[in-house]
Amino acid sequence: MQAEREDGGARPIAVGSSSSGLDGLVAIDLNLLLPLRLLLEERSVTRAADRMGLSQPAMSHVLARCRKLFDDDLLVRVGKSLELTARGRDLIEPLTRVLHDLSRDVFARQDFDPATSTRSFRISATSPTAMVLLPRLLAGFEREAPLASLQLRPPIEHEDDLLDSPELDIAIAGEMVASQLPREPLYYDRWVVATAPDVRVAGNTISLEEFQSLPHIVFETTNGGRIPAYSLLDAAGITYTIRLRSHDFGLLPILLGQTACVALIQERLAVQFSRARLIRVFQPPVEIPPLRLDLIINPRFARDPARGWLRTQLRLAAVQPTAAHGR
Repeated sequence: MQAEREDGGARPIAVGSSSSGLDGLVAIDLNLLLPLRLLLEERSVTRAADRMGLSQPAMSHVLARCRKLFDDDLLVRVGKSLELTARGRDLIEPLTRVLHDLSRDVFARQDFDPATSTRSFRISATSPTAMVLLPRLLAGFEREAPLASLQLRPPIEHEDDLLDSPELDIAIAGEMVASQLPREPLYYDRWVVATAPDVRVAGNTISLEEFQSLPHIVFETTNGGRIPAYSLLDAAGITYTIRLRSHDFGLLPILLGQTACVALIQERLAVQFSRARLIRVFQPPVEIPPLRLDLIINPRFARDPARGWLRTQLRLAAVQPTAAHGR
């Protein structure tokens, strides 16, 4: 390819001079490629102009620029028609290929067929959220995307964790995780009191006095912060005795089963444990606002149809019945 010299002549453009082979394209107006392809195909300025939606003078100007760029006439008049030069003929095939690849690989909408996809989806979530959602989410994958797979990643603590991890498809986080990224509520989860099945309380409810007198297992985030329920108790001035701090909710049945402790946990997780008769569940003796769980979306992938399908599956998995207390 040629570029204009300072003296008005032409000099070669070193397209392949860099390791990437792309630096030379900086000096080229890529908007010329499509009209040039039409000029070479139609061998007519008028017809090429009509197909591009340009005026004939504008298309003539394009041809003049292309002639200067390639240092070749490209089209020459023979009698009443225009004919391709050897260089013009040689350009048709590579121009067609480049424009086709650009249309297909860059601008075409990427469809997603869950039935045939072998994609591995990566979700960031806490262990209690994962224990609530993954069983139903996996069932949905089995029905609709039997060849796809899931990978659970650690919970994000800041939106940079999502922006800096392009391999993450989506993050599920509580409302306490600050983020300016697009987010949408997934579900609300109430807080309940959990004890071992044989812990003695007065009746089918737990009083504030019992709640305060029994030692607590307090769950914390991975960075050491308390879960919102206990932060709200602290703000209300409600006292309690901490026997153990842990960040792994999955240990709850074992920890409670060997002690006379209580714990505040999310209701949907508590329901799963209580159905297996591993714990007993009570309504808290004080009002605690429910926890909102959100889908946090990396805006770079917001329009990806595969991630859109995943969001739909997560919303379906989040539709679960609540359970009665005092079991």
